[in-house]
Amino acid sequence: MTSGFMGPPWQMDWTLKAQAARDALPEHVRKMVDAARAELVTAAFGAAQD
Repeated sequence: MTSGFMGPPWQMDWTLKAQAARDALPEHVRKMVDAARAELVTAAFGAAQD
């Protein structure tokens, strides 16, 4: 095996289900989710820099 440990096996199942649920949303809702996630990442990155 060439790759390292990727976490518990149920974690991958959860992320695949979450991706499928997100992909089932209308495009305008996916764009809102993406924008909100970008805000959270930006806020977390900015807080880590302080």
